[in-house]
Amino acid sequence: MNDQKNSSILVLVNSHPPCKNIVAAQRWFYFKKYLPLYGIQVDLICQDEKRSDYATSKDREQCVYRVPSPVHITKPLNIAPLFWSFAVRNLCKKLIAKKHYKAVVLSGPPFFTMLNAPFFSKIKPDVPIILDFRDGWSTYPFFDRQPWPTQIAERLFFMRQEKKCVAVAQALMFPVEGLKKEYEALYPQKKETSYYIPNGYDDEAFTGYKPSQSTNKVFTIAYCGSLDRTRSPQPLLNAIKHCADIPIKLLVVGTHKNRWQAEVQKLGIAHILDHKGVLESKEMVQALSQAELLCIVQSYPKKSQELSAVSSRTYVYLRLGKPILYIGPPGDNQTVLERYATNAYYSSKMEIQDCIRVAYAEWKSNVPVPEYNPEVIRFSRQAIAGEFANQVLNKIAS
Repeated sequence: MNDQKNSSILVLVNSHPPCKNIVAAQRWFYFKKYLPLYGIQVDLICQDEKRSDYATSKDREQCVYRVPSPVHITKPLNIAPLFWSFAVRNLCKKLIAKKHYKAVVLSGPPFFTMLNAPFFSKIKPDVPIILDFRDGWSTYPFFDRQPWPTQIAERLFFMRQEKKCVAVAQALMFPVEGLKKEYEALYPQKKETSYYIPNGYDDEAFTGYKPSQSTNKVFTIAYCGSLDRTRSPQPLLNAIKHCADIPIKLLVVGTHKNRWQAEVQKLGIAHILDHKGVLESKEMVQALSQAELLCIVQSYPKKSQELSAVSSRTYVYLRLGKPILYIGPPGDNQTVLERYATNAYYSSKMEIQDCIRVAYAEWKSNVPVPEYNPEVIRFSRQAIAGEFANQVLNKIAS
């Protein structure tokens, strides 16, 4: 840890707990928690989902400022953050006038929060600006088959504005190596100030956790996370249907309960589903620890042959040390698993139902539960906060 004198950074982020998008919000929730260990205090401005203009006493203590968006349109494009990004500017001016910040961080979801980069470069040109591209939206311009409103927005607005924002930034942060390389190709002048800072897992969720041999009578496959146009449950469910001779339970921790129920009913396998809803980190770890196979789904087509978002649950799965089924294209997510997983199966190398059958056979033969790879500790959010403080903040602010 750093013995440096305490300093502060100002962070603009779309969501901060309590909020609906709890998974995305955890990135800066835990950075805000752990950065003080490295001498960095975080003042955070986020969107107020209650549409009120006050902060709770707890927020004030923690220097969290919630600002409502004047517009709440979310379909067909979520433009509420766009108008919010302009609404926060008066507050930003007041905070910057009162306190000297070591840096200003503009975080996801891209791209609307980052529109403030030129604004900050004008009102406080001596404060470094960091663009945090660690939200999944960052990868969307690199994927095919975008909805037409998104395509239009990207071509007429997104890419033009991005150039302006990148030009005034002193550092760029990316959650995967592939995305970092794509941006270095687009903006070669930023190669020396682009950093790989992964998302990681919550350290405290694993307090007291020890892997143990399963006592389940059925083979439990777990999926944790949400569903969207980049994550379809159909490949997994179709494979499970083809494994009708195996006693399978599908444990789902996350959102979209109605969609899961509709999909399993359509396939005639409604009896396998056990949907737990959204759980807190420790409860989530406890639930997933009861499964024999942990599933990741990344099922979208790509323009880039190397780029794929790394599911935030990848790091949780790796820390659990359980067998992992990865359904998706080769790319960053598979690369991380190949390097750090103790036991994983890939749909790019084997049919999904065959992966399930191999994993089931190993479970039936009572193969000893492997410990997690010790190198996975580098993905703890406390360790990642240290990387951000030492590799990014100290370099650009020196």
